[in-house]
Amino acid sequence: MFVYNTVCNTVCGNGWIVLCVASSGIAALLLHGSHTAHLTFKIPISLNEESTCPIPKEGRVTSLIQATRLIIWDKITMQHRHAVEAVDHTCRDILGVHDRNFGGITVVFGGDFQQILPVVPKGTREDVVSVSPLRSVLWADIKVLKLTQNMRVASDPNAREFSSWLLDIGHGRGRTTDETICLPQEMATSDSETFINQVYPGIGSIPHPPGDYFLDQMILAPRNSDVGDLNGHILGMMSGEEEVFPSVDSIVDEAGVDDGLPGHNTFPAEFLRTLHPPSLPPGELRSKPGCPVILLQNLCPTQGLCNGTRMVVVRISRRVLEVKLIGGDHHGEHTFIPRITLTPTEGQTSFAFALKRCQFPVNLAFALTINKAQGQSVKKVGIDLQVPVFSHGQLYVALSRATSSQNISVLLPDANRDVCQTCNIVYPEVLVDMVSLAVLKVCSNFLTT
Repeated sequence: MFVYNTVCNTVCGNGWIVLCVASSGIAALLLHGSHTAHLTFKIPISLNEESTCPIPKEGRVTSLIQATRLIIWDKITMQHRHAVEAVDHTCRDILGVHDRNFGGITVVFGGDFQQILPVVPKGTREDVVSVSPLRSVLWADIKVLKLTQNMRVASDPNAREFSSWLLDIGHGRGRTTDETICLPQEMATSDSETFINQVYPGIGSIPHPPGDYFLDQMILAPRNSDVGDLNGHILGMMSGEEEVFPSVDSIVDEAGVDDGLPGHNTFPAEFLRTLHPPSLPPGELRSKPGCPVILLQNLCPTQGLCNGTRMVVVRISRRVLEVKLIGGDHHGEHTFIPRITLTPTEGQTSFAFALKRCQFPVNLAFALTINKAQGQSVKKVGIDLQVPVFSHGQLYVALSRATSSQNISVLLPDANRDVCQTCNIVYPEVLVDMVSLAVLKVCSNFLTT
């Protein structure tokens, strides 16, 4: 982030306009003046090679793009290539320059191909690799500048050894024939209570820990179900009275109408609350004052309320939650989160019906999925690997969130207690010429002035 912010400030100092975006909400919070790429460019959910962004020819966004001299796009490696190409098509159309990438705007792409690639629901390895930006028609015109120093672990006394070990993890070096690697003995444990107390010491204290307590520590797990189990267990360890907020769910008919009449919904409310679409909050939200939560929707990006913002619950009522933001430019600010009505993102569910849910757009955040944590840096991280990682870069991302190798705890199954082995999935075909922890990629029309 230091490199991006330095470039941004330098270009702005020359009187030029810079547009900063990121592919994830958490990363956007760390980049000055940034929002998610989908929010800024209005990137469609359903994409193909011919897609464009639905930005009108006249309007605020169009005027901003016309005045922009530089676009900085962080976490590009987790972005679908068709999303990048859709922005390219849109910029060419808005600026009327069809023979230059992004209509002649200089674009800085930042990312690390050792990290998680775009998510393809039920996709194979080939499917995931094929939608990577590496396979985009734009890649041939991109110049790669390599960043070689891991700034996240600069304060670690064993920074050189730890950085080298992380590179081995990211490149899949040292794996056995079954794609497993050995972890240092001092990182591993097979006792879940010990694991939780190593990451969250004193979590059950009275009064409960202050909000900043959750700023520099987190637990990660590969799957949503593992995260849900951890969050529920740690919430039970925390002092205070637990409150449960059931959602109001309904079924929308084929015409998109929910008339609310008796008999319109053929499923019991209790059943609908048990459904957990990836983009919706839980059917039963459990919370206590002082517990951490994560925002699941973009509510007000200018106030730091983006998808991925972490917060601590201050007060609870049936209609709003008072929360305090942790991390980012708005750290420590208080705000209110209302109940809102949400529907699952198209293509993310296999239900035979369209579900509509009214609920607080948050979830507990003692633990997060590894995918959700990309872009975060914390002093202490716990990684639940009782169920191993299942996708390229997940283990590397999880291990590289901490600022020191001495502050990483890994929970392994009992069977792996003595050998400290776990799975490490790496796709070597996306690591061609990638030898650094971070990669700065610049379009060939880079400004030279």
